Amino acid sequence: MKKYFNPLKPDSARITFAVIPQEYADPEIPPNPISMNVEIRDCDSNIVYGPAELPDIARKNQVYWWNGKDNSDRYTDPEKSPYLVSFILFTYRQIGK
Repeated sequence: MKKYFNPLKPDSARITFAVIPQEYADPEIPPNPISMNVEIRDCDSNIVYGPAELPDIARKNQVYWWNGKDNSDRYTDPEKSPYLVSFILFTYRQIGK
């Protein structure tokens, strides 16, 4: 999904997502996913945030609040919008890991 971000508008960092069926995202309902990660890239496809594991509350409610900061804890440039947000769902364990 693409998301325009403006640090002066805090609600612009609200990212909703849907995993269907919803139980596949909820850490409390089987089949429990091993983890869900979020990755955010700028309009030039450079990674600005992540990959980072989503907290359980974000997985359960299927809403993630990004603070607009990159991996160096600096605010991202609104001119680099739209940002591409990817959610990665891991549902199995690799043997030997």
